[in-house]
Amino acid sequence: MKGIFKGEMNLKSKIKIWEMCVLPVLCHGAQIWAITKSQMEALRSTQRAMERSILKIKKKDRVRNALVRKNTNVKDVGFAIKKAKFKYAGHIMKGNEDRWEKKTTMWMPYEGKRGRGPPRVRWTEE
Repeated sequence: MKGIFKGEMNLKSKIKIWEMCVLPVLCHGAQIWAITKSQMEALRSTQRAMERSILKIKKKDRVRNALVRKNTNVKDVGFAIKKAKFKYAGHIMKGNEDRWEKKTTMWMPYEGKRGRGPPRVRWTEE
């Protein structure tokens, strides 16, 4: 996509390509991820880098992210992931009790000794 984003195509077309091709690939399978803050920040960083590429702005130009977002006016990757999660959660809740998706989502781990470190982020906590 580098050739397209850095090419001479107009901005509207580049943004359409972003929303139709790149964003779905970036968020593929996101409805079942248990995303941590660092993973979400990595996705947002990737998005900001691609937006800068669309506008032909280099990091050394020191243009703020808010201004870049204002100029491109694209959907935030975090918003797209949250939307996909809520849509999938609705799909799961409509299903029968014996479906594997509902069983694995509502499963509570067995009691016993807790592992070291903080508890892992679970899908239902988001």
